[in-house]
Amino acid sequence: MKISYNGRQLNLKVKGKITAGKALQKLNIPKESVIVVMGKKVIPDNELLNDKDKIELLRTFSGG
Repeated sequence: MKISYNGRQLNLKVKGKITAGKALQKLNIPKESVIVVMGKKVIPDNELLNDKDKIELLRTFSGG
């Protein structure tokens, strides 16, 4: 799986399918800190992904 995150290109090898949330766990990225995007669509943590998918992780910001 190809992952774009914080200006870097990451690769995550998976067998079969994996949820977006589990992929974030394997990368040690807290799910609360990013939004997962595939194509132009935001996907939920329980979305199933496979090794050929390409996703982008957008960092979330908050402030006042």
